[in-house]
Amino acid sequence: MDRYNPLIWEPTQKPEPGFDEINWDHPLSRGLVGYIPLNEGAGSAAMDIVKGRSISAGTTKPTWSNGGANFNGSSFFDGAGCASALSSSNNFSIVFWASATALQVNGGAISIRAGAASNCIIYPFDSGNGATGLRYWQSGNVFQDTATSGRADGLPHHFCITSAGSAGKAAYVDGSQILTSVNTNSLASGMTSVGVGSWPPGPQNFTGTVYHASFYNRALTAAEVADLYRNPFAMFAPTSSRSHGQLVSVSSPFESAIFDSPIIGGAA
Repeated sequence: MDRYNPLIWEPTQKPEPGFDEINWDHPLSRGLVGYIPLNEGAGSAAMDIVKGRSISAGTTKPTWSNGGANFNGSSFFDGAGCASALSSSNNFSIVFWASATALQVNGGAISIRAGAASNCIIYPFDSGNGATGLRYWQSGNVFQDTATSGRADGLPHHFCITSAGSAGKAAYVDGSQILTSVNTNSLASGMTSVGVGSWPPGPQNFTGTVYHASFYNRALTAAEVADLYRNPFAMFAPTSSRSHGQLVSVSSPFESAIFDSPIIGGAA
């Protein structure tokens, strides 16, 4: 898998605020239960456009730039989002893009919890407990990267955790699988909150930028993870007028891949 190339996508290619026309016929929309595009650009809340619910900023609010939400180690978003749709599941996927300029101890970029009890936390650029990059914690079970360094380079990187029931879990960075785990435990019942930029009760807060995050109630395949790395907005249906803004630039290698996908309710 190619290393991140800034030509793969640019912040201006993201759907504009209010553009929630997900193409539910697209294969990468199957099982999608939450999508937080972080495309607001201003304000103190971020919207999960699948659930139609906003997640609110904490006392310290994230800032907006570089096509995402910037977190300073104390700011975060937290709210119901799609948490209930993942309760008790051991078949799920969590996908997001993030960047940081340094490794950090307990910098949780994405978390899902039941009340004050965290159930899963993803640390994309971790340097604690022997990790040198991605670390995933779920109910006391951990698997982490101890062999790779250098991803905290200020560039956006693509992270994905998949859980496939009895087949265990896997972790991907920039479209390539880097870790597997035999752990088959499920997420807790009664999940109430999704956190972006932190595990709020911790606090275990992230310093860096998160660009967008998606949540599935199934385990994505390795091929699907690679597709999302190369074409992160594939599940958005274009409109005939493209009145909601360009999803890809004319020079993007994914122009045909995105705009040739089927559209609900008519042809382009």
